[in-house]
Amino acid sequence: MNDIRIRYASGAMVRYFVVGTAVFYGIIGFYVSIKEALASQYGMQFYCGLVMIVLAIILILSFTIWHSKPILVIDSTTISANFADQKHVPVIMWDEVKELGIGISNIKVSAEKKVYDIDLSTLKYVDLKNVKARLVELCESKNIPYHNI
Repeated sequence: MNDIRIRYASGAMVRYFVVGTAVFYGIIGFYVSIKEALASQYGMQFYCGLVMIVLAIILILSFTIWHSKPILVIDSTTISANFADQKHVPVIMWDEVKELGIGISNIKVSAEKKVYDIDLSTLKYVDLKNVKARLVELCESKNIPYHNI
C-alpha cells in the first residue's frame, strides 16, 4: 500500500528555473559589488549589487530549504494534517482510531480520547478521491468500522 503525501508547492521545473535565475542574479550582484569595491566607489551600483546578492540568497532558500511541509500525510501507522485554515490536528495513530466517518469534503476520526474533524475542502478533486480510497483501504485492512456521513 502506498503512502499519501499531499504537498501543494511549486513544480520541479519552476524551482529549477527560479534557483537558476537566483544564482545568475547573485553572480551579477557579486560581480558589480566587487567591481565597485575594488574601484573604491561605494555608490548606488555597489549597494544595488549587495541587494541583488541578498535577494538571490532569499530566493534560493525559499525554493530549496524553506519549502512547505506536506498538508496531508496518510500512511499505514498515522494520519497527519497541516491545513492552514484549520486548528492544529495532532498526529493520529491508527491504533487509537475506533471509527471513521467519510463525508463529501471532510473526515471525522473517532479516536480513543477525542473526535477529530478534518476538513478536506482545500484539496483538489483527484487528491480527494485518492485520500478517500486510501482511507477505505486502511480501514478494511485494520478492521476499523467506517461509514458515510
